[in-house]
Amino acid sequence: MAEKPEDFNLPHSVIAKLIKDALPENVVVSKDARTALSKATSFFILYLTSFAKNDSEHNERLSLTADDLFNAFNQLGFVEFLPHLQQCYDEHRKERSRKERLKARQKARNSKLSNAESSSQPTDLNLDSSKAVLEDCIVYDCF
Repeated sequence: MAEKPEDFNLPHSVIAKLIKDALPENVVVSKDARTALSKATSFFILYLTSFAKNDSEHNERLSLTADDLFNAFNQLGFVEFLPHLQQCYDEHRKERSRKERLKARQKARNSKLSNAESSSQPTDLNLDSSKAVLEDCIVYDCF
C-alpha cells in the first residue's frame, strides 16, 4: 500500500506523452500543469475505482471487471464516455486475442520444427512457415 499521496500519481513521462499526443505541436505545457494533471488523473482513477469496488462487493466478488468500471462511469454521470470506452475495450480484447492466437501458432510451428529436427524424415517447414506468415499478414491487413 502506498504511504504517501505521491505514490498514487501516474509517472510524469506517461502524462507528458498523453499531453503531447492530445495537443497541437506548438502548445507548451508547464511542469506545474503536468503535475496538476497527473494528480487530477490519479485522483479520478482512485475515485472511479472506489465506485467500481463498491459494485463488485455488492455482487460479492473480489475482482474488479470492466463492467464494474463501466457501471462506475455510469453512476458518476460520465455516460457520454461509455461508447468510446466500450469501443476501446473491445479493440483491446481483439488485439489481445490476436496476439494469443499468433503466439499459439508460433508455439505450434516451433513444436513442428523441433519434431522435424528429431525425426529423420525430410519436411518442407520453410514452405509451411512462409504460408502461415503470409496468412497472418492477409488476415490482419499487414499489406
